[in-house]
Amino acid sequence: MRLLKLAQATLILFSLQSWGLAQTGTPTLSAASKNVLHFGQTFFKSSKAKPVRHWFERYRDSNSGEIDEYHIAIYPGFRAEFIRSKAYPRDELSSLVIQSPSIRLPLGIKFGDSPKKVIEILGPPTSEKPEEIRYDDGMPIAEIIILRFTREHLIELELIYDHD
Repeated sequence: MRLLKLAQATLILFSLQSWGLAQTGTPTLSAASKNVLHFGQTFFKSSKAKPVRHWFERYRDSNSGEIDEYHIAIYPGFRAEFIRSKAYPRDELSSLVIQSPSIRLPLGIKFGDSPKKVIEILGPPTSEKPEEIRYDDGMPIAEIIILRFTREHLIELELIYDHD
């Protein structure tokens, strides 16, 4: 349960910090952004990689009353957080962080790309700061795309998925 609470607290803290970002676009997800989110789901479901490290914690789902599991798994080049439950036919992805240039990203986005190049591909972001571009629909609980940069080069793609 501590693991789940830590993950939820981290997401809440990140959301609160993000409210202070300068708005640079309309809070909506473009077709390109939705394509990136779909890529993450497909990538996770089709990955045959074995985790290097894996933690999980059991908790009672407040909606179904079932005992579910919240997992954090670190794989070569990416990290996934997901829920395993009797209610879902497959593991339900909560977040995916990709950091490996060997993983082919969608829409021609590549590690090393500049923020300008990524914005040309995905359109205006919801918010932007020097080392991060964010796309979301502006809702408190949303599907979110975060692209992180170092010295104007893409180094990380994080995808966060909404779950009831």
